[in-house]
Amino acid sequence: MENIRNLDDSSQECKVKVDDVIAEVEKYICICCYNNLFCARSVRNLLDDAIAEMIDINSHRRSDEKLECLVRCSHKIFEALKESGYFFTNLSCALQFVQDMNYASLKMERSEFEAYTSGDLVPPLNMMNCGCNQALGSMEESLVRVRELIERQHALSSRIDEIERRLSFEGAEMAEEFRKVMATYPSQEYQKLKEQIAREEKETMEVCSLTSMLSRSSRSSGESEEPIKEQATNTATE
Repeated sequence: MENIRNLDDSSQECKVKVDDVIAEVEKYICICCYNNLFCARSVRNLLDDAIAEMIDINSHRRSDEKLECLVRCSHKIFEALKESGYFFTNLSCALQFVQDMNYASLKMERSEFEAYTSGDLVPPLNMMNCGCNQALGSMEESLVRVRELIERQHALSSRIDEIERRLSFEGAEMAEEFRKVMATYPSQEYQKLKEQIAREEKETMEVCSLTSMLSRSSRSSGESEEPIKEQATNTATE
């Protein structure tokens, strides 16, 4: 019983706060991820070279040599940071601007500034403000050009369809006129060709009629020979 009472007393005395737990967790995460976040292998060598260049400045006495060491050190640092340093700088500047922003720095009235920050007022968008934005201006110009190209394409397609209809109609008219002219005023070559075709058709018809007559005669002769053969066989058997 005494042990249980001691545990109850210790639990009442030792009250852990959420903020303390979060702080300890953050410390643990930072310690575990330190090598990956702040001391990567690809960056460690560049930082060592930059530190060596800074230390080497004191070994030179001429100003141009010191400046060369400083430039080389800066190049190593920029190479280590790469784009992340540029983004971090922009983020830091934007954060500092937002932190220092107030109605006095923007030269506005306090009530108007509070209305804008709370969302009660929205800044108006007029043509001047939109025109100042280069990206929006270029997008608007591109949209206008696209609309113009679409309209020109529709007009061109309609003209092409009209030309095709005219060509087909005029071609049909020309063919009809040509047939009329050839029928009214045929040339000698056309007449010869027409007569030759007529002769060939006549010859083919005669050949067809002759072959049909021969086939009929052969059939009739075959039918007449059959009863004669039957009579001869009957007499032979008797």
